[in-house]
Amino acid sequence: MASAYLRQAALQPNDDVHVLCPPGYADRHPSVTFHDAPSKSEGGRIYGQHVVLPLLERKINPDITLLFNPYSPALGSRSVNRLAFVADMRHLRSPDQFSKYQRLYRRAAWPVGIHRAAHTVAISHFALSEVLEFFPRAVERASVIHCGCDHVDDWKTVRSTDFPMPYALHLAQRSNKGTSRVLEAWRIFRRLQPDSPLILRIVGANEELLASVARDETIVASSSLDSTLFHSVFAGAACLIFVSDYEGFGLPVAEAARLSIPVIATRVPAVNEECIRAAHVLPSPFSTDELAEAIDNTFKNRVALGQQARTSTTMATWEIAYRKLRHIIEGLR
Repeated sequence: MASAYLRQAALQPNDDVHVLCPPGYADRHPSVTFHDAPSKSEGGRIYGQHVVLPLLERKINPDITLLFNPYSPALGSRSVNRLAFVADMRHLRSPDQFSKYQRLYRRAAWPVGIHRAAHTVAISHFALSEVLEFFPRAVERASVIHCGCDHVDDWKTVRSTDFPMPYALHLAQRSNKGTSRVLEAWRIFRRLQPDSPLILRIVGANEELLASVARDETIVASSSLDSTLFHSVFAGAACLIFVSDYEGFGLPVAEAARLSIPVIATRVPAVNEECIRAAHVLPSPFSTDELAEAIDNTFKNRVALGQQARTSTTMATWEIAYRKLRHIIEGLR
């Protein structure tokens, strides 16, 4: 999200844009001034947020600072206008999905950051409702800007050619993605359709998951992929299985729809809000038999469903999102 907004900001001829970024950050633009944070470690990130950023603000005296996490720099001046983005409140809704350190940091830093922010931007109406439930005083200085998804237009040029079989893609990088139910439904699907050419491709698998599917010839799992290969794998999918139990927006659903990839999704508020036409939405709650049937139907009708999904993303561009953001920024100057 930050990179997408940065690309739009870099196109503005009269803006002086400065970015505090991790060392080795690759997406650099010649019209933007980049400042390297101390390191990519947790300690380095916090030092960058709470010490390096305030020092940089004093040096360049910005009209506004955009924070893509709603913290407030401990040494920062309260006179600086800061706009904070909020993706979700998952650390409060599902604390078991975070380390103890991450929970403590978010519980300590986010309330102060949202309270002190000149404006808070949520990435969906659902995310905004979550923010206002926990921080009701932010209601008069909070807005919604949906994410764009047209950044994936470039991904179509790198479709995977190293994997000849059609595959359903599942992203398993977090525990809220429903991976165990996907695996159960997949085995039901394979029993019902033993001759189907469809393969299940999992990205973001941990060591336990990699070991559990190692002998299944119909499943290909990987822990992580570099960005170019991930784009290739994503863009080449026959369908996306996205059965998350909690999302602030559900960007992979919008990305898949933009690429004309049909999606099987759960009925969670944020996904329904923006991407309902792009997905085969499962009932809530859903059974693994229903998911297996959805995999079968979606694969068989993938061309028509993909074309339908694409039409739902016409207005989901980063240019539109940045235009809305710029309007908020102008009101704060």
